[in-house]
Amino acid sequence: MTASFPKNLPAIHGIRSIADIGASRKRHYTYLKTFRATFKGKLYAIKPGAEPIPEFPDVPVYARVTDVPAGEPVDFAFIEVPREQVAGVIRDCARKGVKLAAIFSSGFADAGTDEGRQLQAELARVIEEEGNDLHVIGPNGMGLYYPRLGIRWRPSLPTAHGGAGIVAQSGGLCNLLIHGLNAAGMPVSTALSIGNAMDITALDALEYFKDDPETDVVVAYLEGIPNGSGKAFMRILGECRKPVILVKGGRTSSGSKAARSHTAAIVGNFAAWQAAARQAGAILVETFEDVIDVARYVTCYGKARAKSACMLTLSGGYGVICSDALASHGVAMPDFSRNESLKESLRQQLVSIGTSVGNPVDVGAFIYEVDKLEAIARTVLADTSVDVLIFEIAPLYVAAGIRPDVHLETALPAMLERVKGRVPKPIVVITEDIGYDDVKADISARLRGMGIPVFDDISHVARTFNYVNASR
Repeated sequence: MTASFPKNLPAIHGIRSIADIGASRKRHYTYLKTFRATFKGKLYAIKPGAEPIPEFPDVPVYARVTDVPAGEPVDFAFIEVPREQVAGVIRDCARKGVKLAAIFSSGFADAGTDEGRQLQAELARVIEEEGNDLHVIGPNGMGLYYPRLGIRWRPSLPTAHGGAGIVAQSGGLCNLLIHGLNAAGMPVSTALSIGNAMDITALDALEYFKDDPETDVVVAYLEGIPNGSGKAFMRILGECRKPVILVKGGRTSSGSKAARSHTAAIVGNFAAWQAAARQAGAILVETFEDVIDVARYVTCYGKARAKSACMLTLSGGYGVICSDALASHGVAMPDFSRNESLKESLRQQLVSIGTSVGNPVDVGAFIYEVDKLEAIARTVLADTSVDVLIFEIAPLYVAAGIRPDVHLETALPAMLERVKGRVPKPIVVITEDIGYDDVKADISARLRGMGIPVFDDISHVARTFNYVNASR
């Protein structure tokens, strides 16, 4: 059996029934319990003896998935049996007509032993020769997270459904990405924890997300891709019109060693990955925090250029720090002193002593004059030398309440939304982590709702811009 990408993954949208194969009291029926809590379809438990489970009297129990009545299809199978039993379970799934399964069981090639590799090779043969168009996520992976239908592998995972698609060769990191993106206001559409990627690979996942109408941005944590698939990998990335954020595990010798013991991945040369990402337009980042930060930006603006910035700051000293950080990541701060028309326009607005006409623009004296701030922001963004505006909203100024007639927590976000609507260039906000947690959370939530990304520190902004610029 041969199959082209993406190997039955579009069937995820239509899952109406799940069989938990290997549901076990020893594991406290964890996965069965999780599916039952939120899955919006029919659930079956498959376990030897087929004794009813008192904790779940409404869940039918069968000894084998082939025992499920012929008129009741099984759309998705979650397999948690011992590794020696997996091949037999796959044969049963194929006979039942299951089209998509996830193998949670580990101890295959990931074990690093001849026995584990042989078991995985046999499993691959069974799928290829006897699979009846069945395709498999894993082994050694968490499988499928699809919150729109309530499909989760942990009870703590969010139920919100959004536009971020994830493929990861690590179940633990996949959990972090789901939680991190959700906490940052970017819930997930689908997550695939593919483990050893024996059948469904990262390429299948990327092909699926490329055309998935529910996915707007793609996050991929990869330790390796199948031998000989480099051209297909490049083609899929090149065809994807959505931002793809790529984290490559195993960039160093230590990381490569860890990756081989984690998923038995063929890691490859990191320089080749860098060149491939640059050529295909993927955004190659290094850390978990980088993923969240870059996702904040591209979710709002795609891969909009950010090679030159203007900053409106409330503190001259903070503006100096920000200028250094941006410059160290290749982001220019245009010198407004040499731009006579822009300088004159700003001078008409900046009439207070102690206010800078340079870049960064020190607007601390005008924090309560929101109309003036709006005029300044529109002026600098309209200039061709500026790609992006960075606006500092220090929570302490908002909390101070010096002018009771001006409510900065609503006035500043509303002002930036108006500017964003009139000047089609990116705007990002920094609101420092200096306490005032309630104020900070309120402002951040308002801005996120307006499609304006919020960062804690200039270092995160500078790294984000650098990553995005490198992908263009």
